[in-house]
Amino acid sequence: MSLAARSLLLVTLLLLAAPAGALRLAPAPSKVAEARALASAAAAPFASLPTGQAGIAAVTHAALLRAGYPDAHPALPRSPSLDAAILSLYGAIGQPVDAALRARVATQTAALSPEWRAALLPLVDATTASALADQRILAPADRALLLQNPALTSLLVSQVDSGAAVTPQMRALHDERMAALSRVDRAALADAAVSLADAASSFSAPAAPASCDRMLDLPFIVVGGACDDTYTDTYAIQIDNGGNDTYLDNAGGGSAIPALAMDFGAGSDYYYAPAVAQGAGLAAAGILYDDGGSDYRNASQFAQGSGNAGFGLLYDAGADNDTYVSPTGPVVSDLNGSQGSIGTKASAVGGVGILVDEGGNDFYRQDGLDGFVYGGAEGFGLLLERGGSDRYVSNEVPVTLLGTDEGTFAGPVQVSAEADGTAILVEQGGNDSYFMGPHIRQGGQGEAGVGAFCLLDEESGDDSYAMGPSIVEPQLGLFPVATGQGGAYAIAAPPGPAVGILHDAAGEDTYVADGFAQGYGVGGLGALLDDAGHDVYSTTPPLVGARADGSQWADGEGGVGVDSA
Repeated sequence: MSLAARSLLLVTLLLLAAPAGALRLAPAPSKVAEARALASAAAAPFASLPTGQAGIAAVTHAALLRAGYPDAHPALPRSPSLDAAILSLYGAIGQPVDAALRARVATQTAALSPEWRAALLPLVDATTASALADQRILAPADRALLLQNPALTSLLVSQVDSGAAVTPQMRALHDERMAALSRVDRAALADAAVSLADAASSFSAPAAPASCDRMLDLPFIVVGGACDDTYTDTYAIQIDNGGNDTYLDNAGGGSAIPALAMDFGAGSDYYYAPAVAQGAGLAAAGILYDDGGSDYRNASQFAQGSGNAGFGLLYDAGADNDTYVSPTGPVVSDLNGSQGSIGTKASAVGGVGILVDEGGNDFYRQDGLDGFVYGGAEGFGLLLERGGSDRYVSNEVPVTLLGTDEGTFAGPVQVSAEADGTAILVEQGGNDSYFMGPHIRQGGQGEAGVGAFCLLDEESGDDSYAMGPSIVEPQLGLFPVATGQGGAYAIAAPPGPAVGILHDAAGEDTYVADGFAQGYGVGGLGALLDDAGHDVYSTTPPLVGARADGSQWADGEGGVGVDSA
């Protein structure tokens, strides 16, 4: 079936699900109650977690539990000394050790104060435990397949499992990668994550020397001073003691080996990397903890809290204003590689991706796919925003997959899940704004596909939500289709239940959508729940019925909306 024909079929199915005047009635109380219960249960584990370093372990355990991973209590090695622990870590990650490196390790560890040796020892041992667990997450053949081109895997999940037209080659490649993801050892992934997160939460950095010299500067391990440092290498353990730092490295991004980066002090730091950085895990666990400051982070692929068959956590403490962006440009993927922005900012495919920001007026921009917040192929994506007036922006980009022009669109982004994935955004305060650009064919702002669960939970503030406008692409013959703002669709074969919820607890809010949105469901439950405040709605008749302040509605076969003002 051609792409144009597939698009027309999708629109026909959606329209048939809710003929004008037939289902646009008051919603069944049972469906509203179900949506409220599901939203409350999903947000509750993250409502009152501790802040600062203690939050690293707390959010890790809570997310793994919510995602259905085994309760992890990994046993850690107990090395007799710091130099012995470092050599054990090298053995676990495959770093060759010759006599010169052995002597270098001994010399540098001996120069540390006893307090620093004591503090670093359990951290290194925990990283070794995480590395050993990483090796069990995937069999070697599956690891090689999924690490070779992770962006291709993500694009195939989005296209095939959303019901888009696909070629036989796309289908075969998709099925091969989905089979590999199904073989992820979830107990090993949990062990890898918990080993690293518990150690990071427990680590207490002694006072740093006045010198700007690096305290440790070894392969895969660095401890910097309290000055303005620049990092360009790849590290499994990276500790910085302050200053306005520049990270041009992995900064807590692990690919097949663990990565832990911790930046202390209130410096305003700059992070840039093309991929697998800033709290990301590909078949591994990766954590970035930043203790404060107004930070700027830029990354293209699999970063800023991203987990693909792995665990990624970006934890930004403090109430400063932070920026999370990805470069603008087309998304292009073939068998040889990929370019463009994909899989950043609390994104997960077959793993767990978390971004926590403790406050400030933050800015998120994702011109691409699978970003703040996304879960696919049983992936679990979580963004926990503790406060501040935040802005979320997504603009459209052209997408080419294996030589096929897939059109131009902005999505799935801004809290979207598909293919049995989960995406949760908990916004705990501020006047926030969400904007998705035109040409949307896949949605966001609380949108779920086949077998998926998605929740955008806004606790307070005067918020604005905007999707669209949808625009026909004449060269593809595509009818504009957008789902979101509490939307569910599950029309791909085999069908599975979908739950997409947008819950806004208070404030005077504005909802603008061009397409099937604002409490619309096909093959699942789509719900928009607004509990208080005088709100404004704009929709696209006849695709959906009217929504209004103080009203209730039902749309599609499983969509409900309640504005309780």
